[in-house]
Amino acid sequence: MLRRMIYLKKTLVKNFEYINKVPTNTTINLETSIKYDSEYNEEQKECLGKIFLKIGSKEKEESFFLQVEMHGGFDIDAGNEYTPKQINTETYRLLYPHLQAYISAVTALSGVPALNLPSLPILQQENNK
Repeated sequence: MLRRMIYLKKTLVKNFEYINKVPTNTTINLETSIKYDSEYNEEQKECLGKIFLKIGSKEKEESFFLQVEMHGGFDIDAGNEYTPKQINTETYRLLYPHLQAYISAVTALSGVPALNLPSLPILQQENNK
């Protein structure tokens, strides 16, 4: 039986900005930027993961813009040794589905079709502490 060695204990949306001035029944082209950073505290065996997401209209940013900064708090099993890259990758993999659900729910509740983010896009990494 496999047991998880890195545990997501909490999520928190630290920043959220949303503008939707797109007329009803209009299709727009979007561009997306996603970055991830993690800070590992080896002494306490904890990690703070941060996802930064920006989505905007390719034509007019002022017509549609969404920006989110989501944090995740993680416990790292003290009985296992991980490299900083492994911690960064695994914490991102655990936190990203929470961002997907949040974006889908917020957009659906704002009166537009739910915006579904792709599965685990390649990261633009800020830092690997």
